[in-house]
Amino acid sequence: MIKIMSFYKITDPKERRRMIEKLAQTRKNVREHFLEDKLGQLESSETLKTLFKPVTESQRELGEDIKEQLVPIQKAITAPLPLQALPAPMEEDLEKIGPKAAEYLRKYISSEKEVDKTFGLHSDDNGKTWKIGNKIVRVDGNDFIIGDEKYPGTRGLWELVVKDKPSGQNYNANDLNTYSEILIKTNAMRRNNDPMNNRPKSSVSFKWNNVVKDIWNKKDEYQGQGLNTTVVIPSDPNALVERLDLLMASKEAGNTGTRNEIVSVCDELLRQKILNKKAYKNIMLRL
Repeated sequence: MIKIMSFYKITDPKERRRMIEKLAQTRKNVREHFLEDKLGQLESSETLKTLFKPVTESQRELGEDIKEQLVPIQKAITAPLPLQALPAPMEEDLEKIGPKAAEYLRKYISSEKEVDKTFGLHSDDNGKTWKIGNKIVRVDGNDFIIGDEKYPGTRGLWELVVKDKPSGQNYNANDLNTYSEILIKTNAMRRNNDPMNNRPKSSVSFKWNNVVKDIWNKKDEYQGQGLNTTVVIPSDPNALVERLDLLMASKEAGNTGTRNEIVSVCDELLRQKILNKKAYKNIMLRL
């Protein structure tokens, strides 16, 4: 432990005064050195500020510029996303799109898994132009326009054109006939949509096996007799039974335009041995 000297123990007055004066001078020197150090630091700080002022000012201005540029970007990021428009070419003339057309076209936006781009609508230029097969398709209201032909855009036809698994409950024989005509005229069933290619786009897909395959197998018959005289039906037995139930209910309600399709469906069910001859005859007697 450091012992502090007591001036009261110095008996010689001169010596005591000399020690007191020495201590006072030491304190003065310490205070002066401290003040010099502080002043030196302040002077050095002011020198640095002066020296680096252009740099700091430049950085401040750059920061303000960056902030100004980030504000609109931040607003764009946080702003709510606009409603996505319908696929082209409908964007250019939206007021002419009918409700059924809009409903089915939105499926290309909401769920790519539901749509068929093989035998249905597809685009080669990111939606600027839409086609079926190798033909450009336009929409007027709910109707399809392909070349000079206009096809009534019934819900059933839209179901067949757009969906990869069209429901047999949503289309009838007329819809299927119209779709068959479109597939044939647009070469949509041929490899690469090439009219000179005699090989089909066969696959394991639901649509090929339950809708398109029969159209392909009978395409020469359709072209030779005219599509309007031939009823095209699906080959799936479950779809055929569902279709027959709907057709018979429609006939009982007074619809007289279902007879040809009922006969075609029954013929196919008989061929697949789903109906026996007795059941087939009983249905025919009710027509």
